[in-house]
Amino acid sequence: MKESYHKWYSQWIQEDFELLVFGEKGIPLILFPKSKSRYYDFKDFGVIESIRNYIEDGLIKVYCPDSYAMKSWMNFSIEPSERVERYLNFEQTILHDIVGFANYETEESKIIFGGFGLGGYHALNIVLKYPDISKGVLSISGEFEVKSFIQGHFDEQAYFNSPLDYLFGLTDEKYLKRYNENKIILSSGTPDNSFEQNKYISKLLFEKNVNHLFDVYPFKLNTFDDCKLVLNNNLHYFLNDH
Repeated sequence: MKESYHKWYSQWIQEDFELLVFGEKGIPLILFPKSKSRYYDFKDFGVIESIRNYIEDGLIKVYCPDSYAMKSWMNFSIEPSERVERYLNFEQTILHDIVGFANYETEESKIIFGGFGLGGYHALNIVLKYPDISKGVLSISGEFEVKSFIQGHFDEQAYFNSPLDYLFGLTDEKYLKRYNENKIILSSGTPDNSFEQNKYISKLLFEKNVNHLFDVYPFKLNTFDDCKLVLNNNLHYFLNDH
């Protein structure tokens, strides 16, 4: 299995950013880590190995970016407004540096976004905001209550990056139609701290007639072994028509 390491200076976050890539061809899967994890943890804890067959068969090419949560949403040494701004700079790094790179490398126009914990938030938020660039999203125990990180600060920028809020108010049929062109999977364990958030997102999608899968487990999804299980249970949904 081919593995490559990339490090570059991102003009968006104005610092170096790191990425591991696995595979040679296939649909790009951008896989976001948990808030305190690093870009290499999916490799080091066996998640990449668990989906080796998908990678070696050329079905997917996996892009593992670093986490930026401790410098954005969870950086309590800066003002709440700056936390939101830093998150948006991170998002621009993903959209301009990694999505473009993945499209070019694979010659695929659509991306699968996945993530674990707060990484699940990154994945879903990008797909809901930019459904044209995505094939689908797999959020594993996604943590969507970002308002808890900004201590009462809730301006327009914060609103449009809080899926629990903007999805509730969304009526634009253009977006809803494009959501239905994506495969949306929300995986959550009933004991998860974020289970009710996932349940609410699923309820909103259902009310707006957006097809999706609410993939519920009777145990917490909080370890890398859980991540392996969910990935292997669900990756095939994104590949059926490829």
